[in-house]
Amino acid sequence: MHKDRGYDVADTELTRSLMEFRSIFGNCPDLDSLCFSISLRSNPYKKNLVIFMGTDEIRTANIRAVYGQILSKESIQGLILILQSKMNHFAKKEPEKFPFKVKVFQVHPPVV
Repeated sequence: MHKDRGYDVADTELTRSLMEFRSIFGNCPDLDSLCFSISLRSNPYKKNLVIFMGTDEIRTANIRAVYGQILSKESIQGLILILQSKMNHFAKKEPEKFPFKVKVFQVHPPVV
């Protein structure tokens, strides 16, 4: 998705198999290790940030904490939050206050 939109994504990231992924990150990866930022090819100072959230309910404080951890807010063009749990009603309104576009994707944790 990012490569198609002009971001600098290495081909090795796109072709990595599940086995290779698990050899790097393990079967239950630490969510912080999965977070990353990518730069726009045409302007490396413009970045998208991707953050994976845990399995606890997402509350306003969680969203504010994410925003507080972003150091170079002026270089962020967009934020993608990957959620494994529900975001409460108040937390859903919090990203509207951010000075950049925020997309939220809901995924379900694998059944073990």
